[in-house]
Amino acid sequence: MKKVYLLLSVFLSFSMFTYGQRFLDQTFDEVQVTKDIVYGANISVITGAPAVDTLVFDFYEPVGDTMAERPLLLYWITGSFLPIGLNGTTTGSKEDYTAVQFATEAAKKGWAVAVPTYRLGWNPVDTTAELRRQGLINAAYRALQDSRAFVRFMNMTRDDLGNPFRVNTEKITTFGQGAGGYISYVMVTLDDFAKIDIPKFQDPLTGEPFVNEALLGDVYGEVAAPLNIPNHVGYGNDVHFAFNLGGALGDISWLDENTVPVGGAHIILDPFAPFGIDQFGNTINEAPVIVPTTGEFVVTVAGTKAVIEHANASGQNDVLINSNMLQDDPLSNYLSNQPFGEINLWAIGTRGQIRSGLWEYWDPAVWVLVPHPSCGSIQPPACSFHTVNLQLNPNMSIEQADRYIDTLVNMFLLQSYIVLDLMEPSATNDLDESEVGFNMYPNPATDRVILRTDAEYPMQQIRVISADGRIVQQHERIDNPYYFIYRNELPPGIYTVQVIFEGGMIHKQVVFR
Repeated sequence: MKKVYLLLSVFLSFSMFTYGQRFLDQTFDEVQVTKDIVYGANISVITGAPAVDTLVFDFYEPVGDTMAERPLLLYWITGSFLPIGLNGTTTGSKEDYTAVQFATEAAKKGWAVAVPTYRLGWNPVDTTAELRRQGLINAAYRALQDSRAFVRFMNMTRDDLGNPFRVNTEKITTFGQGAGGYISYVMVTLDDFAKIDIPKFQDPLTGEPFVNEALLGDVYGEVAAPLNIPNHVGYGNDVHFAFNLGGALGDISWLDENTVPVGGAHIILDPFAPFGIDQFGNTINEAPVIVPTTGEFVVTVAGTKAVIEHANASGQNDVLINSNMLQDDPLSNYLSNQPFGEINLWAIGTRGQIRSGLWEYWDPAVWVLVPHPSCGSIQPPACSFHTVNLQLNPNMSIEQADRYIDTLVNMFLLQSYIVLDLMEPSATNDLDESEVGFNMYPNPATDRVILRTDAEYPMQQIRVISADGRIVQQHERIDNPYYFIYRNELPPGIYTVQVIFEGGMIHKQVVFR
């Protein structure tokens, strides 16, 4: 797909920073897709009565790839936790145009990509906001259990079955669209049932949580319960970076010191999931979720802007916001300089128009013949799924969808590349400082340190690592024997400076006073 990015509803041609690097540039021409691989089974309530639902995924990988273990990209599909049609939209399956194009493009860049299903089902037309809220949070809870069961499945196949998918489960990144965005964020935040036992997710009369842990099982889905079948218990649940497109987070309090880095993209005037600002443009932590099928209020949540701003300020995103690779990227810089943007947030402007799902495409010839529930007695083609969904996406086309998808793929993969630390040193052996003429001064330092080497040994990469092991600064593509490291907002303390050369690396401690 040609790299043409859609920015603020204006089609612009951007020349991305050329890395010539697997995982960022297309390095394969063909993709193999294996469909409907079973990863588990669990109890669904989609038909009203509990029944076992088989959980499957499609797996995308580049043809001709010889890499033993690839980083794994999880793509969580949209759909309001309801099947296509019942959710009022034309999307909501792993065969959606956006999901297929995104996964295909990422696989051509060398990623292993999985697009899993998860359990669906709740009643968006319940008569009260409390019942709708209870139904939605239970649907999201079941999807969270399924998402973690999938991660455990991949760990199980890697550890015990010879790693047939050739994935590195220590480098997992997750992208969620719409309802999938909620899944993506909740996977890296909701690690304790106590986090969900808060007033807005409790019965207002009894104070009991809307999610019955005894009935549904624990947040990881590893404990047997009447509505939970444990899958692949004992294997890892970890995900290392989470990105949300048009979803949200149940509550801002779920972000804590255990949360991994996060990114996001969101239409500022999204009518269903909140972006996270008030009418005056101020960031707010609570904003309403609206049911797409009925337009009814469900619950207040933390929008993408609120999540990103909080995560950036708390330090959990230091690996991103301190990366000169991200700061030097023209696309990331352009997006961050738009209203409400951040270096890891695409705030999608629509010139004051309420819009939704601009990255989606559906076949008009099919959907113009399907009557929409809101049409009443008006029959297709005058009123249909096509005409109703076109109201929020009036320029829907393959060309528009491709431009959004291409921008999202490149934005997301660059952030994943940085967080997962996929730029491998050319050599890992430790070097003696005298071999390369290395010197670092002053030390201790107040605001900056200078690094020097002999001219024939230019530095390639530099990482600054905090005492707790976090990469707090990352400098790539240096190729210079002279470099400044600025302290910026780093607190006083002892840091490790890792300097990477073509022939190895040096580790040196620096003290910022």
